[in-house]
Amino acid sequence: MFKIPTILTQTELLDKAFHRASKISENQKIRNRVLRKKKQIISKINTVTDIIDSTLSKYISAFPSFDRLHKFEFELVNITVGIDKLRKALGSIDWARQQVRNLGIMIKTKVNQLRGQNEYSKIEQLNRMFYGRVSSIIKQVGNELDFLNSARDRLKKLPNIDPELTTVVVAGYPNVGKSLLVKQISSAKPLVAKYPFTTKQLNIGHLTINNHKIQIIDTPGLLDHSPEQRNKIERQAIMALRYLADLIIFILDPSEHCGYIIDEQNKLLTEIKALFNDVQIIEIENKIDLFRPTSERLKISALDGQGLDEILLLIEDSISSNQSNPLII
Repeated sequence: MFKIPTILTQTELLDKAFHRASKISENQKIRNRVLRKKKQIISKINTVTDIIDSTLSKYISAFPSFDRLHKFEFELVNITVGIDKLRKALGSIDWARQQVRNLGIMIKTKVNQLRGQNEYSKIEQLNRMFYGRVSSIIKQVGNELDFLNSARDRLKKLPNIDPELTTVVVAGYPNVGKSLLVKQISSAKPLVAKYPFTTKQLNIGHLTINNHKIQIIDTPGLLDHSPEQRNKIERQAIMALRYLADLIIFILDPSEHCGYIIDEQNKLLTEIKALFNDVQIIEIENKIDLFRPTSERLKISALDGQGLDEILLLIEDSISSNQSNPLII
């Protein structure tokens, strides 16, 4: 979802900058000993400040501009790593970048002011001062660098969702067959298992109907409890429903092999209907290979493919009848 480079630790960043600077030697063509040393030290300072400035600037620009994110992306990032924590860490990194840059300017000015032959030792002293203060500045943001690298690893795992595409969101209790259905009718390859809570994040698939590309999202299982009791995984599912869903496919397991009685599943469906009353909801009963109920809902078996053609036709009808405002009733 976001292309963010690996974030160096404080030690790695300092090693990178100092090692590059250590390769700069005195220009022996300059006969004046003090002038020769001044030029070497200034080149080292420029190298250190440029590397730290460019590296930290790259980190700052690589993270998304939060004000420009789609509401879904904003909430997903917030749930995953915390927007406030990210802003604080990036602000600290920018502070360190500016401090190193300003320090470099100050030390170079002082070096340039030294002119006499007896100033050689003072040049060396200013050089050591620069390195020490740079180390201190970067160490102050060591925790922030570690946090950004951890955030980068977590954001890297987020699915590549296009908020502008027509989107079908598949929801329901855990282990009712959501992932298997999405796998059967789209390009998605979610993990499918016989135990609940297999889906740990949103899985994305696509299909094309009448030259219309559709995004299908397999959401983590939801339980019928209050919003504040929902964990981060469940909150991802709610966000997909709130910000992305043009059509909701709600799957129930009347066989109750999912581990939850049908009354609990129906209660969750009622809650979803109340929360998202402006979105069309298709109610589907899965696992008819195990149990066939007598209700009027569409019945399928995602396992053996029964009823899948009917689902695709319903999706097609919804798109065809709502081209100006896809799938929203």
